[in-house]
Amino acid sequence: MNLRMPVQNWQELYQLIKESDPVLAGRVAFITGGTLRPATLEFLSATGNPSLSKPSRGEELRQKIHESSKSR
Repeated sequence: MNLRMPVQNWQELYQLIKESDPVLAGRVAFITGGTLRPATLEFLSATGNPSLSKPSRGEELRQKIHESSKSR
């Protein structure tokens, strides 16, 4: 899930996913190209989901996809 979504607040979207399908929420990976505020870092840490900063190498992206595809 891109943290800079133009229409939907990404935290609200994640919360909706978590409420409707907790298993799917556990498979969400976050990606951002911007500087992360402390509140954002805290939120990402609390989810326990993988996150990745752009730009990144292809191998890093593949690893995060692999991590997020595992069942929790």
